[in-house]
Amino acid sequence: MSWTAIVLAGGKASRFGSDKTRAILHGTPLLERTVSSVAPSVGRVIVVGRSCPRDWPPHLEEVQFVLDTVPHCGPLGGIVTACSLLNEPFLVAAADLGALESECVRWLLGEFRPDYDVVAVQSSRGLEPLLAIYSPSVLAPAQRAIEGGNLSLTKLLERLAVFRCDLPSRFRHCTHNVNFPEDLDELQ
Repeated sequence: MSWTAIVLAGGKASRFGSDKTRAILHGTPLLERTVSSVAPSVGRVIVVGRSCPRDWPPHLEEVQFVLDTVPHCGPLGGIVTACSLLNEPFLVAAADLGALESECVRWLLGEFRPDYDVVAVQSSRGLEPLLAIYSPSVLAPAQRAIEGGNLSLTKLLERLAVFRCDLPSRFRHCTHNVNFPEDLDELQ
């Protein structure tokens, strides 16, 4: 199976204070780091967000940018956008997973179970819905959740068939997301 990775980059930056996808970690913007982490394991990378960066590096020019068709609905809106584009299961990674590694992505893809709506990483902090594999079957329940005003991805997953795969300790750091400037400092 040739996988597609969806990198969610549509946040409002209310907690971080600026566009965190452009925040620099070890000399590279967070969005570029995440794309570079997922790209070796998939055949196609699509970034779902509010806009297309103007200064995208030439070595990643094959990446497709898609405007979020369900804006202001957080990651749930990005997943609905992805489901409307794809007819097969897809990997989701948040753009702010600054420590994500290609090996972790390969491991997660190896955990895929076709009989589940979602295959998600279970870390010491709980279920990680922004590092997971989603089936197109989540489209209708996700749309209903948005229509009902419930934008919580975690709440949606409570109503779906989710395979929880325990994150190996060697990848524990890979689920560290950057919500605040202090989170970025921790990864430096």
